[in-house]
Order: sequence, then structure tokens, then C-alpha cells
Amino acid sequence: CGVPPRLVSAELKEQFRSTVSFAHQDKVEYICRPGYIKTVSGENTLVCGADGTWYGRKDFCTPKQCPHPGEPANGRLSVAREFLFGSSVNFTCDTG
Repeated sequence: CGVPPRLVSAELKEQFRSTVSFAHQDKVEYICRPGYIKTVSGENTLVCGADGTWYGRKDFCTPKQCPHPGEPANGRLSVAREFLFGSSVNFTCDTG
């Protein structure tokens, strides 16, 4: 296998970052990036397959939940269902 995939939510552990070629059944391990948390039980690993493809779940880290930002004085928060790391909210001002 070539270089393991780059993931938005996780990065390769240091010991795997400089390696560019991996053998069949080699494993690489990831750690969650800041703002993400581990959500899947087990290891954060991918395995090099016989066909040169990386296999394994890639959703082992998900965005952290942020607290409700609160309602502004003289305005309101536009409808938002979840407040996750990386998302944005919109506020509108009352007339006047």
C-alpha cells in the first residue's frame, strides 16, 4: 500500500507519517484531531489489504458537541439543531 489516506477528523500517529510504502496486513494508527473525539470502540487503525487498498472504518473520530451559544440581547439565533465543532451559527438583530 502507498501512503495511508488523509482524514479530516484524524491524523496518523507520528511513527507512521514518514513511511511511504506498507506491506500487506501492515496496520497504521490514527489519533483524533483537535475538536474531534473517538466514537468507535476498538482501535483507530487501517490495514493494508492484499490489493494495495487501505481497509477499515474511517469514522472513528467525530466532531465534538459544543454548548448552546445562547440568545443575543436584541436579537435571535437562527434555527440550528446541533452545535458541533466546525459548524457555524447565524444571529439576526431585532428591528430598530
